[in-house]
Amino acid sequence: MQRLHELVTEHHEYLDEQGTINFALGCLLGELSGQRFPLTQEEHERIQEEDRLFLAEYEARRAETSQMTVLQEA
Repeated sequence: MQRLHELVTEHHEYLDEQGTINFALGCLLGELSGQRFPLTQEEHERIQEEDRLFLAEYEARRAETSQMTVLQEA
């Protein structure tokens, strides 16, 4: 439970609350199963690509939110 709490609070600034919870649960399950079922090279590459796409989408949403805030203040 402590590790789950750490994962969620590490990513508390994400705009998608449910997505953050799902991400934290996925990390926890991955940590628990990683020793029994190590990633293949293909899985590792796919995860890296998914992470890259997620980060790009997150940055785009963050920029959009910042622009909306600036426009509202003006």
